[in-house]
Amino acid sequence: MAQNDAPREAGAPEVIEVDGEIVACDGGGALGHPRVYLNLAGRDFVECGYCDRRFVRRAGAKAGASH
Repeated sequence: MAQNDAPREAGAPEVIEVDGEIVACDGGGALGHPRVYLNLAGRDFVECGYCDRRFVRRAGAKAGASH
């Protein structure tokens, strides 16, 4: 996973580009949150309900690709 250089929208503190449909978020660092799995199926992005990280499907990534 890599950070996206595109401008962020208000409310999304971190944008992470991903290739797969299922992503895991633990908030990062020692003071994170419980690991949650998020599904991008049919969407261009999904946000973590704990930390508001935004996971965005990488340009050119195929929908339905795993991890």
